[in-house]
Amino acid sequence: MKHIWNVQMNLLKKLLEVCEKHNLRIWASSGTLLGAVRHGGYIPWDDDIDMVMMRDDYNKLLSIASAEFKAPYFFQCAYTETVPYHRGHAQLRMDGTTAILPTDYKLDFHHGIFIDIFVFDAVPEDDKEVTRLIDNIHYWKGKVMQFVSSSRFSFNPIHDLKLLRRLIYCHTHDFIECYRKYEDALSTYSIADNTYVVKLGLRYDHEYVVKKKLNKNLYAKTIYMPFEDTQMPVPEEYDEVLTVLYGDYMNPNREPTYHGGYLAIDTEKTYEPYLQELRRTM
Repeated sequence: MKHIWNVQMNLLKKLLEVCEKHNLRIWASSGTLLGAVRHGGYIPWDDDIDMVMMRDDYNKLLSIASAEFKAPYFFQCAYTETVPYHRGHAQLRMDGTTAILPTDYKLDFHHGIFIDIFVFDAVPEDDKEVTRLIDNIHYWKGKVMQFVSSSRFSFNPIHDLKLLRRLIYCHTHDFIECYRKYEDALSTYSIADNTYVVKLGLRYDHEYVVKKKLNKNLYAKTIYMPFEDTQMPVPEEYDEVLTVLYGDYMNPNREPTYHGGYLAIDTEKTYEPYLQELRRTM
């Protein structure tokens, strides 16, 4: 685990360096924020780093990523991959390493060890508007996933007409155009004009939005806390943020990781041979 953490800390320092250079706001999120506050670093059983940015700063990061992240760093998003990439957030990965998730081993994108860069998008206070927002996001995420499905599976068109229709859709539409419409749906509401934000690109069901939305003013000021051997940016109002997310957050409660484990993880070997073996045996 500590070898994995070392790679992730390298990625984190590079990301923070780039954000500082371009005056982009970024904060520890979820278990990483909890780790910074409660442990001064990783939660002992955690296996990743989660960061979050407001949509405007995230978009600026996307625009400079190709110039700022050179090998061995790979900034991964829908616009930097050569195959359909479906996540609603970016990941910074390390060349020459392996971190293959169970859901991803049939997809031909970069599978190096990574840290997550999530996005805060605004959500309205009116419940009916929230429902309409979720429906729109669901529609466009479904279109994005059609491209992913068509690249992930082999099929017999006689027995799978539904997948055949997906393939026809993918051959008559452009993935990047479709993904942009998905991101447009995520960012329907302006953060400047609304009070609450949530990581819609991670999850967008109604219960999650209602329970996990955060007042954007909790992120008005940034402070730094020790995190392993570096300083981690966190919202000054971290106590209220963590209370919304976890309740009594100072009482340790071990939970499974969001990623659900890895099919293969290696800090010293690249992922391509692992992919070949997994596809041969699974």
